[in-house]
Amino acid sequence: MNERSGVRFWLLSFALVAIVLLAGFALWLNDDTPPFDESWSIAAPASQGMDQMALEALDDELVRRSTDAWLVVRNGKIVHEWYRDPSVNRRFGAASMSKALVGGLGLMLAADRGLLQWEQPASQYVDSWRDVPQRSAVTLWQLANHSSGMAHPVEPDEAGEEAALWETRFWERHDDLMRHIEQDVPFLFQPGTAVSYSGPGYVVLSRALGEAMRGSEWTDLKSLLDKELMTQLDLHPQSWSIGYDDDLFRVDGLNLHATWGGAAFTLRATARIGQLLLQRGVWQKRQLLSDHVVKRAITFDGMTTTPTSIQTGQQPAPALGWWSNEFGALKSLPRDAFLAAGAGHRVLIVVPSLDLVIVRYGKRLGVDHWDGDFWQVLDEVLLAPVIHAIDDDHQSATCCQ
Repeated sequence: MNERSGVRFWLLSFALVAIVLLAGFALWLNDDTPPFDESWSIAAPASQGMDQMALEALDDELVRRSTDAWLVVRNGKIVHEWYRDPSVNRRFGAASMSKALVGGLGLMLAADRGLLQWEQPASQYVDSWRDVPQRSAVTLWQLANHSSGMAHPVEPDEAGEEAALWETRFWERHDDLMRHIEQDVPFLFQPGTAVSYSGPGYVVLSRALGEAMRGSEWTDLKSLLDKELMTQLDLHPQSWSIGYDDDLFRVDGLNLHATWGGAAFTLRATARIGQLLLQRGVWQKRQLLSDHVVKRAITFDGMTTTPTSIQTGQQPAPALGWWSNEFGALKSLPRDAFLAAGAGHRVLIVVPSLDLVIVRYGKRLGVDHWDGDFWQVLDEVLLAPVIHAIDDDHQSATCCQ
């Protein structure tokens, strides 16, 4: 091959590669891959009492505020859906929404199927807690609603070299994480007397759920969720995952999944879970979760004294992995609203009285200090505009008491 032929060969090769890349980019821009979940009914916003222009205007604001995708369901129908990435089948990291979507749902199913009771001491499932006075008194409910007293680790970039070993193990998700959390996490107060956000509480819940299923027809938490809920909701296997990249913690012969974070769901899969709970556990005339289990799981309960910050509506009230608006912390919403929430204002909001489900994934909408501004920013930037987009008589009659 002479020099001119060689140059021509490489130019042709480069052109072919460029064509392939451009074709792939064009397909990405015009991704018409059918969604995993095609069973949703799609409706024009106006047909469900919502203002389409108001929702589209909110798109622009949410794009500016680092939103990756968001969706509104009204009366069981998708009335608005937006993606930054055109792939409708993309799974989004749920962060601490996992506490509700994995831990909360797992506890609801386990109670409904007779595997455990939320009032039981966690020490029934964690041997190392049985003879330790403070630990032995903690119930599963208190672990789930952040009233156990267990401390939460300082963020790695804030702790520096002063981080305790259990804190390091928590963020690294080390193989011996369970042992360090069970034995070394300090308690800040007596169980049931206050509320303090605690990821380690959900580490213990992962262990308790695994022990409760030992010897049952469900091999682990994922199989329980899959057989009893996700398959029944007709969710595609690729539309959801739990744990960090499906990593398992193997403890005493059990395969344990993280309930504190690491899950991922498509936008529509997340909304479907919200719709199920809005319908009190009923899906296509089948009772997948008992009405009383759903009602209690989304209700604030189990406290000796209601903390002032909750009673005065400074933050939503913690329930079984979910957050309840029963004290009016989210001022734009009726008090029957409840939600799953994670870092970066990743949220699933359910408002039964308005037959409304909202899902949003992305980075933070603004300042998101969990104990204060997180909720105010969420309410002002996302929730208030959606509520204002409701223009039917039902909205004015029910919102916001």
